[in-house]
Amino acid sequence: MTGGASPQPAYWRFVLVHYDNPADEPPIPGPSPSLDFSIELNGLNLTCTNNSTNATSYEWDFGDGQTSTEQSPVHTYLTEGAFNVTLKATNANGFVTGTKPAFATNSVVTEAILQGGAWKVRADNYSIFCGQTMGGYNWYSVPKSSLDGSTSGADDWSCITDDEFTFTAGGIYTYSTNGSARNDGYFGTPNGCITDEEIANSGNGAFFGSGTHSFTYQPAKSFLARPVIVLTNGANRAAFIGFYKGYYGGENGDGSLAPNGGSPTNRYEVMGYANSGTKEYLFLSVDYSVAHDASQSWSVILER
Repeated sequence: MTGGASPQPAYWRFVLVHYDNPADEPPIPGPSPSLDFSIELNGLNLTCTNNSTNATSYEWDFGDGQTSTEQSPVHTYLTEGAFNVTLKATNANGFVTGTKPAFATNSVVTEAILQGGAWKVRADNYSIFCGQTMGGYNWYSVPKSSLDGSTSGADDWSCITDDEFTFTAGGIYTYSTNGSARNDGYFGTPNGCITDEEIANSGNGAFFGSGTHSFTYQPAKSFLARPVIVLTNGANRAAFIGFYKGYYGGENGDGSLAPNGGSPTNRYEVMGYANSGTKEYLFLSVDYSVAHDASQSWSVILER
């Protein structure tokens, strides 16, 4: 009988097995690999640091068609772009995989670059995500299956990928749903893709329908680590880029509260811009912490 608090008595029970023929003994299971890795980009040069344990082999996929079996490889991308780096660690007991986003670029975004064709949300992993730093992704990322039409119902985000976000000369910014948009709770229930008519009849959610706004672009300076895009609401609308959930200073979750916290402006930091030669990428992040201390953010990667 064990000691300690009631109920009593309590027992440990063991079952012992003996094999007359040692060859009949089953293998003793060992631990599966434990994944632990980080990546760092300097321009187009990627450095991978692998601290995984219990693995006997590794397989890296850099997202550009190139792979490596080194433990901690370095890799140079041939073009700028938004890539997903995946590591698979394997031993005799199984394998484990993990993916991290890599934004490879040597380009500096300008206001002129922002303008032109419409930007759209990329239908891939790590295209909409949130975390505890600007551009962080450690809390949540919308899976590719929700963005590419593979999922239906409340987890369907596919309607967000044809939304258009356009910057034009004179500081004009327009948003078009192209007929439908993603509801993540602010428009009511259920979550999922909703039509323009449903948006218009959703109370405060109507402020996030198609509309025309204005914007200013502030390039990075000594006192401003990154370029900043500041949106000013158009008439009867609330301005956002990519995904309406996060705004500068909070989140749009309770539909009874004013959109974007009632603020006439919204503010995004430009985390990066990349041009692969065939496609452009824009990586934006909004600080939704009340203190504006960059402790939590929603981010989006757009393409055109």
